Amino acid sequence: MKILVVEDNQALRQLLELELNHYGYNVATASTGVEALKLFKVHKPELVILDIMLPQLDGFELLSSFRERSTNTGIIVLSVLNTKEKRLKAFELGADDYVTKPFDMEELLARIEALGRRLGPLSTAGQVKNLESIELHESSREVERENRRVRLTKLEYDIFQLLYNHAGNVVKKDDLVVHIWGVAKKVSDSIIPVYIKYLREKIEKLNMRIETVRGIGYVLKI
Repeated sequence: MKILVVEDNQALRQLLELELNHYGYNVATASTGVEALKLFKVHKPELVILDIMLPQLDGFELLSSFRERSTNTGIIVLSVLNTKEKRLKAFELGADDYVTKPFDMEELLARIEALGRRLGPLSTAGQVKNLESIELHESSREVERENRRVRLTKLEYDIFQLLYNHAGNVVKKDDLVVHIWGVAKKVSDSIIPVYIKYLREKIEKLNMRIETVRGIGYVLKI
């Protein structure tokens, strides 16, 4: 998911960027309203984390501008302003969520994930063409794209199927283990990277790649 962080406090902006990158999000940041508008057009974020008290253009003006340009982008207001009037104004202008400062990072991440799930079909809209060009043949464990086919082992196919179902999003290593071996199975940390390596080599022929998000999991890019 592509996220735009709009925050004029440098330390907080860098913290948010660091944490969100760590969890596999594609992050752009802006410190002013004018810069945020430019990045919104270029970065085309699926979600915006938006401060209200900003130089040049305040957050409410930005929120209104973002909504004029896109009804699909998720917007979470992150502000020290904690009055009923400010909250209502944000929601009236199209905010999806409102988090007050100081905030808990784990809670913010949970809200981002929850909003991301609600936006899921919209977030992957740009991938529909690519997804439709790919066929999975379960009986033969083959993946086909543009008249090219690769045959996978059962384990490779199971891994690919999970990554494919979440194409463009991070699949955690633990989720891969549960999907393939079950929750009770204890698997060495070195096993998954080995099979990912084999799978990478095969699907490269279909112009697909698997990216590693260090310490978290993998993303299928198609």
